[in-house]
Amino acid sequence: MAIGVEAPKKLLRVLCLHGYKQNAVAFRSKTAVLRKSLKDVAEFVYVDAPHMVDESKGSSSWWRASKDGKEYRGWEQTLDYLRSVFETQGPFDGVIGFSQGAVLASLICSISSLNNDNYNYNEDSNNNCFQIKFALLFSGFQSRATAHQSLYPTLPPPPPSSSSSSSSSTFKNGENSGCECCTVTQFEMEQTTTTPPSSHQPQQQSPPSPTPLSLTSSTSTTPTTSFYPLAKINTPSLHVWGKTDELVAASNCESLSHQFSNPECYVHEFGHLIPTSKADIQVYHNFLAKFLKDCALE
Repeated sequence: MAIGVEAPKKLLRVLCLHGYKQNAVAFRSKTAVLRKSLKDVAEFVYVDAPHMVDESKGSSSWWRASKDGKEYRGWEQTLDYLRSVFETQGPFDGVIGFSQGAVLASLICSISSLNNDNYNYNEDSNNNCFQIKFALLFSGFQSRATAHQSLYPTLPPPPPSSSSSSSSSTFKNGENSGCECCTVTQFEMEQTTTTPPSSHQPQQQSPPSPTPLSLTSSTSTTPTTSFYPLAKINTPSLHVWGKTDELVAASNCESLSHQFSNPECYVHEFGHLIPTSKADIQVYHNFLAKFLKDCALE
């Protein structure tokens, strides 16, 4: 390289996974402020989900959930599709997922963690391509599909009854993040928007003490799965959710964060959306900047 010529700045490559009934073009448009505000640290790659929901609108999904949420129809095809995306468009440093896309991102995080620890998810398939360094999960929750429980350290919480009181960690705003669980019908209504300014700051959670990987015990409040070989999902993560989200319960977003080792959590005042005020963008920038330093050393 010639003397005095500055080397091109290396950016993080981030795969963006849209929500249910969206597509890559719509998600790119709805995250324009996010993308442009972070253009100095990241390059965003958008892909369409493989399952068409409404052909006239071009909307798609990563799977279709059964009414009880125990089966995600199309999951195997989605995994094959993403394997092709990682092999042909990768590598990716990280992923961003919104709602259903955030659920999918959490599964990718889990498979990546298993790969890093020399465990192979589904020995019949080659999943070594799933290697990421971080994830940003917006309005994400733990998959309730039976086939996915081997990818989480603990089982998902049961839907709360109207008479039960929710229990969750207290955040900086001093309020607990419990609310009613979303239904499949509500989930199909989701949209992504931008928001007015938000003043909350991120808070790193202290993860619960590791528990033995065993079947549910009568005294356990967060029953572990009998399959996951790690105490926690090790992929660094930033979990973002709204206190007034009517589609995905804040308590479910928080519960997903507990599946991760040392998760960072950011709670905003709004609903089912990706906040993009100046303060919000700074949170995302600070999170990504840590991995940009590592990227520059490669």
